[in-house]
Amino acid sequence: MFEARWLNCDDPEMMLRYMLGKTGDRKFRLFACACVRRIWLLLRDERSQAAVLMAEHYADLPGGHSQLLRVRAEARLAEQHFHRLSRDSDAGGYRERWAARAAEATVEDTGWDVARNAAWSAAHALNGEAPKERKAQCQLIRDAFGNPFSPQYLDPAWLRWHDSCVVQMARTIYEDRRFEDLPILADALEEAGCDNELILWHCREMGEHARGCWLLDAILGKK
Repeated sequence: MFEARWLNCDDPEMMLRYMLGKTGDRKFRLFACACVRRIWLLLRDERSQAAVLMAEHYADLPGGHSQLLRVRAEARLAEQHFHRLSRDSDAGGYRERWAARAAEATVEDTGWDVARNAAWSAAHALNGEAPKERKAQCQLIRDAFGNPFSPQYLDPAWLRWHDSCVVQMARTIYEDRRFEDLPILADALEEAGCDNELILWHCREMGEHARGCWLLDAILGKK
């Protein structure tokens, strides 16, 4: 992998493989959840939805492994239900089966398997639209990891500005999933003295964002 390839890659597995050893389970798991949230309407079973919510919680607050195992078992039952439906061509369930499998993958044990399996299954759930979905997943990877060949520096003075206003805004965006407010965060960063065009572009122009966004993580001190 080299920088030009990273910036234009349409193979999420290649990008994820490059990040092996360069990041932890949290980033991989949150990327997996972001992939499944893109196909949320295909999660027709509350057990699958609960798995994704648990995975997001576990990513930031690890420690409830027994609960993770319980939710995984329930998610597997949901996947098996749609698997049985999909075997009957008249009953449907093909897309829902792969969506349920993607949700189940978010609560697997290790970050690499979580990310790879969830992304692959989520794209598979869209069948003919899978190539387009994999490109969208690559954008989510770039949102999560930024450009590892050119990491950006955040001046601590920006974060202290106006009683840590930037940090408070970033926390609200992260916790409430208000990613549409990132352009407002860019305005605050600019007022705080940020003139880094790549950072401001990430907020204003980058496109889809999710929990695990590299900029929000950098502001909030998450890894």
